[in-house]
Amino acid sequence: MRVTTTAQLVCGAALALGLSACGPLKQAPQEPVSVAQGPSEEPADTPSAKEPETSPPAEPATGIVAKASTSAYPVEARNVRLVRTGEDQLALQFELYNGMQEPLAPSLLGIDLREQHLALVDPPRGTAYGLLQAADYDGRISTNTEDSIPAGESATITAMFPAPPKETREMLVGIGGMLPVVAPVLPAGDASLQDDPVVSGPRGEPRTGPLICKVGGGGGAQAPVEFRLPSDVLFAFGKASLSPAAKAAIAEVGQRITADSGKIVIEGHTDAIGTDAANDALSRQRATAVADALRATVGTGFTYTVKGYGEAKPIAPNTRPDGSDNPDGRAQNRRVEVLVETAGAKAELAERAGDTKTLSDSGFKLNVQEVKRYAGYVLAKATVTNPTDQPLDLDYVNAISPREITLGQLSFVDKTAQRRHELCAFAEPTYFDFIGNFGQTFWPDRLGTVPPGAEVVMWGLFAAPKAGTKQVDVEMGGYAETLPADITD
Repeated sequence: MRVTTTAQLVCGAALALGLSACGPLKQAPQEPVSVAQGPSEEPADTPSAKEPETSPPAEPATGIVAKASTSAYPVEARNVRLVRTGEDQLALQFELYNGMQEPLAPSLLGIDLREQHLALVDPPRGTAYGLLQAADYDGRISTNTEDSIPAGESATITAMFPAPPKETREMLVGIGGMLPVVAPVLPAGDASLQDDPVVSGPRGEPRTGPLICKVGGGGGAQAPVEFRLPSDVLFAFGKASLSPAAKAAIAEVGQRITADSGKIVIEGHTDAIGTDAANDALSRQRATAVADALRATVGTGFTYTVKGYGEAKPIAPNTRPDGSDNPDGRAQNRRVEVLVETAGAKAELAERAGDTKTLSDSGFKLNVQEVKRYAGYVLAKATVTNPTDQPLDLDYVNAISPREITLGQLSFVDKTAQRRHELCAFAEPTYFDFIGNFGQTFWPDRLGTVPPGAEVVMWGLFAAPKAGTKQVDVEMGGYAETLPADITD
């Protein structure tokens, strides 16, 4: 089982004290972290502590801007750009603007070589990207992340990632403390990329893996739990041999199957390139490879059924309206779906439905900002507001366990299909588990706390419900009320 603690979330703030305290990725620190280097976890001196005053922008924001996820932390990532630097590397670069009246080090937001609260997602291909890794788990990122940015000024941050396929035109960009944005992938040599030694440094080990998105029954439904695995990172083109990333993904699925018996159906699907016969055979071979690996992971107490549908069940158009090729649509259709039916899964749903009312009882208010389809997924955002005159705790942790939805964690229910959609996880080892808010830095004074009058936007990426679904009920861990929301395209 994974260990993700509040102390882990301040690991980047302890960088100046020695990284050995942080431990390897996905591990809790072995020694206490000095709060002198970051937000305090102790109560504020006064219970009615107010939001920090802000500095006016020194200059207008330019380009793609990732806004802060909380009104109590006035920072933003400006001019976000993605630039290829060769055949196999991609640079994320942005100007981190400090709108507070005090200096700010990027590491306090988890933007540093150790916590690495940065991620890229290629939704059509269902693939997530973590920082290229150097020695001792350090990420390939600018060395200035420990330097303080003066109030009202900006600093350029550069982070290096594995490059996506040449067909990838844009990516979802997640930055610690910010809301996600979509940025185009620019070609090598683009003039927007500023010089930084990290761009030409050693390549490092890549961290690229499929998104693991769980869809389970809801509202008393007895339907099986579903996992959709994208084929592009599970297999080489036209092949049925599992990649190293596939093995990590299947292990991740195994962690989310909590029973030791039941029925598992594995379905293979392809795009429309090739003959029907070839695609039928390939889809079945791929499903068989996943079934064999899953059997080795979760055991032989299940009955396994393999099906190959070839190109017969697309979830996106293989061609554009004008008849030209649609690479993004074809990528969505290349997939393996795992359906798990167990008595334990049904009991788990009842447990989730009885979630605690911790946030509701403390006085938080919840509003849905948007639920938007994006290339086979849904990007959801909900605003949590503290309307009281006291700081309120939001002890949110970016971790998924098989049986618990943590405080502040989003999910939604498709009432038509009676299916609950949970946050998509990143199978590769990182200091965060799923694609959503990476940490709990909601206020400079204290971790996991929302000051009076402030609001925090909680966001996350989910597998999309079936086409035609127009409305869902948004849920949040620790909040009793569910809110209906329209899905936009």
